[in-house]
Amino acid sequence: MLLAAGLGLSARCVEREGLEPEDDPQGVARALMAEQRAIAVVGHQPHLGVLAGLLVAGGHGGESFAFPKAGVMALHRDGLQWRAEWISRSR
Repeated sequence: MLLAAGLGLSARCVEREGLEPEDDPQGVARALMAEQRAIAVVGHQPHLGVLAGLLVAGGHGGESFAFPKAGVMALHRDGLQWRAEWISRSR
C-alpha cells in the first residue's frame, strides 16, 4: 500500500500467497505470465531474484537477479518476452 500511495497510484493492493523468501516462485511466475496489466510485486530475497530470472528466461530458470535491500527492479513485457529494464538501489 505504501508503494501505491508513494507513487500516487490508485491501484488496488492485493496480498498473494507464494511470495515468502523460501516459497517456490514458479506459481507466481505462471500467474504473472498470464497477466495483461502492469503489476508491482513486493517481496523478499531470494524469491524476487529467482522470480525475475524465471520471467526473463521464459520460465526455464537459471538466471537470477541480485536485489539489494529495498531495491526495485522494472521488468517490461513485450508479448511473451520479459526484459529487465532497470534496477534501483537505495542508498
